[in-house]
Amino acid sequence: MASNRVMGSIGALARTARPSAVASTSRAASRASSSVASVAATPTKEVELNEDGLLVFPKLQPLPAPEGVHVATVHLRAYHPTNLDLYSEFAAHTARSLRIPTSGIVRLPTTKELNTVLKSPFVHKKAQQNFERKTHRRTIKVFDTEREVLDLYLRYLRRNGIAGVGIKAYVHEYVEYGFARGEIAELEGQVKGKDAAELEKATAEIVKALSQGLEFDDEPKAVDAPEAKREEKLEKVEAEKEAEKEDKLERVQEEAAEAEAAAEPAAEAPKSS
Repeated sequence: MASNRVMGSIGALARTARPSAVASTSRAASRASSSVASVAATPTKEVELNEDGLLVFPKLQPLPAPEGVHVATVHLRAYHPTNLDLYSEFAAHTARSLRIPTSGIVRLPTTKELNTVLKSPFVHKKAQQNFERKTHRRTIKVFDTEREVLDLYLRYLRRNGIAGVGIKAYVHEYVEYGFARGEIAELEGQVKGKDAAELEKATAEIVKALSQGLEFDDEPKAVDAPEAKREEKLEKVEAEKEAEKEDKLERVQEEAAEAEAAAEPAAEAPKSS
């Protein structure tokens, strides 16, 4: 179609041009038609597929890690190796596109799980079936990457996941050496100016609260011993029982008084002749 358009426009110009111009335009038309034909003859590059019709990624050379600081480890697992290999290649190429140094795809040992079930009711217990399930695993280590870039990489992998492939990332955080000195100095500032007796008392209360599994905010609260709590519970139960007995006695007395009051008018009434 492109060659026909070029030839048609050149023919329209040739009808209104001089003979010398016609010759030059005809040569240009021949060149254009030959170039269009060559472009049409060259096939376009398609996605490479293997014999089973699966996508094949080109070989990838991971970026070197000059500092070698281990930042994160990405674990991939699936029951079918096809999707797992596809997604692991996708993760490696994504890291290369983001200029993230990785260790490449490492194959971990495949775990097997065997389940035996009865093939028929319990009378025919010898008829059984065995089902085996294999879990394939891959891992990719990430090096020398800032936390923002790492979060972007992990979010992209999670968003473009494949069904049947699980992903888990272990992120390592590093702090400067001696970071605890500031916390110790802060604690020393809080303790400074207090007596030894007060510190011992506060420490004992904190240890007592922690041993009983209680939570407190700033100041530790006094905690009663478990024996005292048991005595209080027993006293409450006894008081409740005594209150119930008194209520029963009051009800019985009220019923007896009502019965006596009803019997007195009947006794005082004269007998009819």
